[in-house]
Amino acid sequence: MNFSNVFPHLGKAEFSPNGSLVIIANNVKATIFDVDSLDLLHQFSFPDMITDLGWSNDNTLIFFQQKNRSQVIIKWLGDKQWNCVIDEVFYK
Repeated sequence: MNFSNVFPHLGKAEFSPNGSLVIIANNVKATIFDVDSLDLLHQFSFPDMITDLGWSNDNTLIFFQQKNRSQVIIKWLGDKQWNCVIDEVFYK
């Protein structure tokens, strides 16, 4: 297998804390792969460019930052439909 054929447009990438998963974000799409088999496990699409990402310590939650929208979106790998959106709020 040629790794460059599997991931032709690499953007941001980060391994899960236990090293079993890798998430690759390219512009508005994020894909999660099993490290050992390179099986595609999850794919997510977002309305704006992903500027940062990270994992929870237990490998079940992933956050995606979208600076243009001042948002952080959190996804739970246990349920593809579940998400949490944190918007930046300014207080006077």
